[in-house]
Amino acid sequence: MSSNTSTAQKQKKKTIKKTTKKTTTTEKSSFTPSCMSLFSGLGGDSLGMQNAGGKMVAYNEINPLFCDSHDLNFPHCKRIEHEGTLDITKIPDSTFLQYANSIDILFAGFPCQGFSHAGKKMDNDPRNTLFREFLRVTQLIKPSLIIGENVKGLLSRKTTSGEPYIDVIVSEFQKLGYSVQYKVLRADDYGVPQKRERLIILGTLPNPDKQIDWKPSFPEPTLDNPNLRNIVKYDMSNTLKVDDALFDGIPDECILINMDDNQTYQDNNDAHPYLVSKVFATGDNLSYGGKTHEHLFSFGKRISPIHCEIVDIRQCCKTVICSYDHQPRFFVPIRNPSGSFLRVLLPDELKQIQGFPANYKMLGNWKQKVTQIGNAVPPPLVQHVVQNILNPPNPTDSNTKDA
Repeated sequence: MSSNTSTAQKQKKKTIKKTTKKTTTTEKSSFTPSCMSLFSGLGGDSLGMQNAGGKMVAYNEINPLFCDSHDLNFPHCKRIEHEGTLDITKIPDSTFLQYANSIDILFAGFPCQGFSHAGKKMDNDPRNTLFREFLRVTQLIKPSLIIGENVKGLLSRKTTSGEPYIDVIVSEFQKLGYSVQYKVLRADDYGVPQKRERLIILGTLPNPDKQIDWKPSFPEPTLDNPNLRNIVKYDMSNTLKVDDALFDGIPDECILINMDDNQTYQDNNDAHPYLVSKVFATGDNLSYGGKTHEHLFSFGKRISPIHCEIVDIRQCCKTVICSYDHQPRFFVPIRNPSGSFLRVLLPDELKQIQGFPANYKMLGNWKQKVTQIGNAVPPPLVQHVVQNILNPPNPTDSNTKDA
């Protein structure tokens, strides 16, 4: 081989190396990461990753109805199952090995009820160990970036042996070679009209063969001031007529008023039973802490544990949880020529309060829809986390907890 040929080949190799240079944290990324979701639910994390520029490849969710909702919105994302089962604990390694080294981002909102302050805390709850399925899949497919999501209550939980649960999670991923950091983020800091705090865990695996150097930090809060004005609309579904005096002190701008609605409404328009029980409460049901109340509704906040809140549409909503289907504590004030009414937040409103767009599809009845929404990850929160990693504005974040 001539020296000229050898020189040309060397030059060609240099050129190829240059054109496949990795994207670093100081450059804007044109890289489209392949994404997988575990414990996907309604698909909040899937939507967030997709909106951040990722491509949804596959997901797993144990509830068939939730899967159907996910499939409606992500028809090209493969449902991971094995011989008819959706239970991740029964899906063999071989199923996940099909994705080995082809997934860039693995997201897992592993079930959180055992850690949540909203539910009964059970140290031996098997849901508290489902993160090990997250760990198993991580070990099998070796993504460059893992994102775990949970309630902030996980930080105070301990195993039966007394070890902090977060330390177990961090240690197990470190054994696989991941650098791990975590932080509690507020959803309303990222455009979600809901006061919802979530623990986000990031893990990165050094991988010289990937197209991007993962050096993640957490996003700074946006300057948005999310509220319910553009979400909660005049709608007489599920309304219950109440005394006009119940709205005393509520600004007119916070009452959904339509004095042109000349339709005649019943006093009870299929109102939620919980609302009915609160409106017509009597006797001891009006008392708490030695004080008897005139009624059980307060504007903008709950003034006692037995009170319900009439929402202030100028503000964010309080945290929406799964129990809203049977114990809704936030109600919408409505007024028309027929009088004053209260109603629950409707599923389409709850969906948007969780950060989903109005056209996002859901299947199921009232209870099933509310359960899907209450369990969901707010898509804008995930979107900001992933966007900040793909196109970070700053190389470091001093507010991050490194493990």
